[in-house]
Formats: sequence, structure tokens, C-alpha cells
Amino acid sequence: MKNKMNILGIDTSTRYASVSLLNETEKRFTISWHSNQNHGSELLPNINKLLGDAKIKMKDISHVSVCLGPGGFSALRTGIAATIGISMGNNSTTYGINTHIIESSPYINNYDNDIVSMIPAGKSIYSWARLNKNQPNKIIDENIDDLETISKFDSKILFCGESSFELNGIIEKDRILTKSFPTRDPNIILDISLDVVKNNKYFDLDKLIPIYSRKPSISKPKYK
Repeated sequence: MKNKMNILGIDTSTRYASVSLLNETEKRFTISWHSNQNHGSELLPNINKLLGDAKIKMKDISHVSVCLGPGGFSALRTGIAATIGISMGNNSTTYGINTHIIESSPYINNYDNDIVSMIPAGKSIYSWARLNKNQPNKIIDENIDDLETISKFDSKILFCGESSFELNGIIEKDRILTKSFPTRDPNIILDISLDVVKNNKYFDLDKLIPIYSRKPSISKPKYK
């Protein structure tokens, strides 16, 4: 199927962020960067640079897919807000993707073992999700735990994702599938988006709900 849309992908789940674009001629453009907790000031300039590389304008974007998390409070809200803004301005279709599915996607069909994706959730705690090849886009189980708890998972489980490196020296090296940063390939978001467009599996804007890796820390007002 030929792509008849300009598809934009946005991932601001963690400090390793990306934007990606698939144009009507099926040419791909990607930008990945490491954010110093400054997604709000970095995202739009990188989207504009991507559009410039592709020689199209913001109004030409016809579909936007965004990672919903798990991830940080401000980081996720930045990506989702940009998605909603572009969609409302262009009447673009949208889709939301669980970040653990992006992390596990390069490995899930290559192993019979269950795979656990790990994403940072704060100091010494991690969001994890378990998946397998039988239903590669469905999360079997998930939680937030410390490294000691995760390291005691069944010895047949393999690990991937941004925080899987923390298991080095704790479990067998060959159980850690991810080898380098950044761990999420922006092209995977485009691949998923193509399937979404083909099958009309779009999200309504009110379904683009962030999945926080932990509850937002909201200070209580101080009263005299």
C-alpha cells in the first residue's frame, strides 16, 4: 500500500526523545536527542527542522502518532499537547502508543521467551512491562519496582529498554537484549503508524491520555 499521508511521530517519554516523519513518497526523516528535562523548548524546533528536511509545512501533516508513556509528567504532556495542537489545526488523525511496546518491538518476534521492557520511573525505581511474541502489542503484566525485585524475575525472562542496562553485572549478560542508546528507534513509530493508517485505527483526542511512570508530585498549598 502506498502511503498517501505525511505521518509525524513524537516520542517525549524520557530524556531520550525523538521526532520522525514519513512523507507521501515514503521517504523517512528522523531526529533523536537527549533532553536535559527541557522537552518543552526542544520539541517544536526539532519538529520544524524535520519539516524543513522533508520540505513540507506543518499544515501538510495529516497524521500524528505519539508515545503515551510510561514516562515523566512534563515530558509526556509536552508531546501529547503538541500532537493535539497539530491535530486540531490540521484536522489530522492521531494515535497513541505505549512506550514499552516501542522498546520491545525490535526483539519481541525473535525470541520465544517473555521479554520485560524497563523505563526509568525515578530514583532507583523502574517502570516495567512484560510482553511475548504471541501478542506482541499487548502488555501481559506491568508494575513499578526497584532493581532488586526486577532482577529476581524468572530466569528465562529477557530484558530490554532504556533501564535494562542497570541489570548489567546483576543478571546474565545475554539476558539483556538492548546494547546501546538511544533504545527506541523512531522508525518503529512510523511502522506502527502505517498500520494504523491502513486499518483506520485512530484515537480520538480525548483518548490521548498520558501514562505516568509514577504519580505526579504535586505540592500541597501552605496555609498560615
